[in-house]
Amino acid sequence: MTDFAATIVGLSALLIVFGVVWMVVMLFRKESAKTAIRTIGAGLGIMVIGVLMTIPGERQAEVQGSEVAYEELLSMIEEQEGLLEGVESEVAAAEQTKSEREMEIEEKEGEIEKLDEEIRTKQSEVDEINAMIDGKADLENEMSDVSGQLDAKKNEIKDLDGQIAAKNEELASIDTSIQETQAEPVQLPAGHFTIGKDIPPNRYKAVPVGRGSNFVVYSSSGNLLVNTILDSSGTDGFGVEEYIFEAPEGGTIESEEPVKLILVE
Repeated sequence: MTDFAATIVGLSALLIVFGVVWMVVMLFRKESAKTAIRTIGAGLGIMVIGVLMTIPGERQAEVQGSEVAYEELLSMIEEQEGLLEGVESEVAAAEQTKSEREMEIEEKEGEIEKLDEEIRTKQSEVDEINAMIDGKADLENEMSDVSGQLDAKKNEIKDLDGQIAAKNEELASIDTSIQETQAEPVQLPAGHFTIGKDIPPNRYKAVPVGRGSNFVVYSSSGNLLVNTILDSSGTDGFGVEEYIFEAPEGGTIESEEPVKLILVE
């Protein structure tokens, strides 16, 4: 290879490298790379000429006889430019389609987010309803327990009413069994009295005269039969307004205040 041919090949290589870098930059910027393609084509053409110049003998003569015209190279470059324009159009269309698809994806993602929010809201409502249902079940259980307690209390009240009725019947029978006689009451002053001597032995109702006091009755043998407090008001909580007792023969009565004895049957 002659020095001249080597120089041409080296320059054409630099021209091709420069064209490739330029084309990459243009494509990265999404700008037209026609000039860069022309530069690469020119570099290739020059390189071909340089290489052909290194072919010896008859082959070199044939090459020289069939010299490659620069116009043909330009035609090839223009053809490649046409192809490049088609590729650029396809790339632009693909970019547009990609942009549209990305917009559609964003819209779908927005719709999905809204649906997720609706699902979360509905789930929250479902949780509230379930909590209300659980609360209702608890209330029903409490109501059942309270209802059972109420029934038990009603039964207790019913039993108490029966007991009260029985006691009222007993009281009525007592009231009817204890009746004052028409005999003149015996009024005793404060003091000690002997039954059978001061008053006849019988069944009496003792009633205080005045404010009342202690009222004590002993049997003839000295056994305590009655020990109570007669209280005319009956509201102090210390005694009773009246007291019914048996006065046995030979027994004694003690009273610190006057007392009236009414004969009862």
